Amino acid sequence: MSETQEDGSTVTRTETEPEWDDEQRALMLEYLRWQRRLGPHGHPMDEATSPLADPANRDGTYRYYADPLPIVDYAERERALAAEAYRKNLGDGESMAGLIFTVERIPVDRSTRK
Repeated sequence: MSETQEDGSTVTRTETEPEWDDEQRALMLEYLRWQRRLGPHGHPMDEATSPLADPANRDGTYRYYADPLPIVDYAERERALAAEAYRKNLGDGESMAGLIFTVERIPVDRSTRK
C-alpha cells in the first residue's frame, strides 16, 4: 500500500496476512492429532489394540488380516542394508544409538543399459 505524505513524498507499506486462518490451523492440528494415533501399520492404535479386534473375543466386532505377501519398500530396504553393513564393521561394544542412515533417490541412466 502506498501513501502520499503532506510533503509530497510517497511511503510504501506492506501488510501481510497470516498464511493460515483459524479454521485451517484447527484442521491441521486435528490432522496431526489423528496422525499421531496411527501405528506403524497405518491403523489407529486404539482400534488395533482394542479387545473388539481380538480374534479370541467372541463379542469382537472386527478383525485384521495381514496379506501374506509383503510389499517391498525399496528405500527402507536400502536403509536397513546400509545399517546392517555398518553394524558388521563396528567393533564389539560399539553402539549405533543415534545413528541415522539417510536414503537418496537417484535417477537411473537407461542409456547405458542393454
